[in-house]
Amino acid sequence: MQWLTKNPHDCVPFLESQVHSKDNPIAYLESLPSPRLLATHISYSSLPDSILNTLGTRIVCIARNPKDVLVSQWKFTQKNRTKKFKWLTCDTSSYTRGV
Repeated sequence: MQWLTKNPHDCVPFLESQVHSKDNPIAYLESLPSPRLLATHISYSSLPDSILNTLGTRIVCIARNPKDVLVSQWKFTQKNRTKKFKWLTCDTSSYTRGV
């Protein structure tokens, strides 16, 4: 029941951060208990064939409402914009163009 008491990011490791922070990323991934549950920001079309063509692999794609993403990004920007991060902006033009 850890899903109810923990942040999802604490339960499901991000592939990018785990692999790049390890000396031997392949050994690390192989050491994870099966079934392996990983999160990534890599698009489906960019996943390697070794993942897509492995028997039993299941992929769940979760997409957010663009309006929710914009509001979340705006709040994050406002909260974290300091002298150190004054370059941090929330560019709404990409949302209004549908990009």
